[in-house]
Amino acid sequence: MEKRKYKVLFAGTPDFAVPILSALVRIQSIDVVGVLTQPDKPAGRGYHLIESPIKRLARRYKLPIYQPLTVTDPSSIELLSGLSLDVVVLAAYGELIPKKLLSLPRCGWLNVHASLLPRLRGASPIQHALLEGYTETGITLMKMVEKLDAGPVIAKSVILVDKDDTAGSLHDKLALLGAKCIEEYLIAYLTDWRPITEQDHEQATYCKKIRSSDARIDWHASADEINRLVRAMNPAPGAFTQFDGNQVKIFAIETFQHEVIGPPGTVGGVGAHLVVSSGTRPLHILSLQLPGKKKVTGAEFINGHRNILPFSFV
Repeated sequence: MEKRKYKVLFAGTPDFAVPILSALVRIQSIDVVGVLTQPDKPAGRGYHLIESPIKRLARRYKLPIYQPLTVTDPSSIELLSGLSLDVVVLAAYGELIPKKLLSLPRCGWLNVHASLLPRLRGASPIQHALLEGYTETGITLMKMVEKLDAGPVIAKSVILVDKDDTAGSLHDKLALLGAKCIEEYLIAYLTDWRPITEQDHEQATYCKKIRSSDARIDWHASADEINRLVRAMNPAPGAFTQFDGNQVKIFAIETFQHEVIGPPGTVGGVGAHLVVSSGTRPLHILSLQLPGKKKVTGAEFINGHRNILPFSFV
């Protein structure tokens, strides 16, 4: 007799969700009956509609695709009711899920969240793990409740944060870890032998969505704070500063053993090193980008701008 397959709907949108959907498809006892993703968005100079990474992957797997304007549409309730789902697995879908939808699948909705809950609930846990100097972070697989990221925990997986990690590199590591969590724990949860644990809500911290203005560098901050900001904003939106009325993005920076070259924000060349003063120690700029130009190394910038050194970022 053929074993029963669990009917799963996947909800996700960006690149972070891609390994997680792939993991679901690989599980033999799972039947992915469809994918819920955000509507195509206009982008580029021609404002052409662009499909989400999850929509592109779903088409490769020949999975049904659902793109309601909002999950509160009556069509969303009709969809979830009609599919007789065991569970919905969500990873970075991009919209809060109302209570009336959370109760429709037999086993509810599960969220693959990129922090060790209850720490860093909210929209930007990867960036804030770097901004706040965390030495470890991870994935939490949790059962969703109406309150944001507050549901009981099914499993946690921990990774160390490397001193050179950026938001981009940590994003990729956590996406793969999320996929591994799904492969290891989803069936255990669906078959009722994986216990779930309530979060300690008194220990909860929150992180808001990153705005472009959050990426501006304050050169009076400490060297460590600036280093964390640059890594947290790489690749997007990119930490930035101002030079000669133009926005300059800085993508990589490190502390530099040298005497202070001037007030915070002062930029000079020390040999082949592009160095800037902070509120504490000097910093070596490894990668930066001027408006309308490609990224260059600090040494390349010196070669093209030696005649204006020293100058000041503001």
